[in-house]
Amino acid sequence: SKTFNPTDKIRVLPVLSPDNYMKVVPNFLRSATKSILIEQQYIRSTQEAIGELLSAMREAMDAHPNMDVRIILGKIFGKDDIKKEKANLANLKSKFGLKLGTNVRYIDTDRLVHCHNKLIVVDNRSVLVSSQNWSSTAVLQNREAGLMFEYPNIAKYYAGIFEADWSTAKKTLPAGVPETVSESRVAKGNFIEVVPA
Repeated sequence: SKTFNPTDKIRVLPVLSPDNYMKVVPNFLRSATKSILIEQQYIRSTQEAIGELLSAMREAMDAHPNMDVRIILGKIFGKDDIKKEKANLANLKSKFGLKLGTNVRYIDTDRLVHCHNKLIVVDNRSVLVSSQNWSSTAVLQNREAGLMFEYPNIAKYYAGIFEADWSTAKKTLPAGVPETVSESRVAKGNFIEVVPA
């Protein structure tokens, strides 16, 4: 953690769902000229609202071809999620130019249990720290809250956290957490011993 003693004004904007997230964040992403760094639990790239966010990023990338765009996602929970995530990665690559390893990585679960934070750093000048996942439900229907800070020292602080996570993040799609108990192992009316936690 860090304490900031600002010498200049810090601009702070509340970013709420469903109130203003989709009014604020696409333009925030579009404003990038040098870098977009994102940590998200997951990205539902085929959902319309999330496609709008990703399209705003793509516009910024097209306008600034050398821009640094990197995303860290959370862990894959089970075998069923792998097929969905492969399709998601294919969509991110074909529609939005985001490639696994280069632009997208997965949190190192040997170091951290999960990537649960919702963080967007733009150009090391502004940062959004919020509770919104990148799903239509989170940005359009849930009550979610965040704060956008326009102050380079705060943005650089969070960019440093991102860089630490990126340096150990997985460049390939993780295998997923093995199932502890499958349905076939538990017959109706019987019991099976499980390990707590």
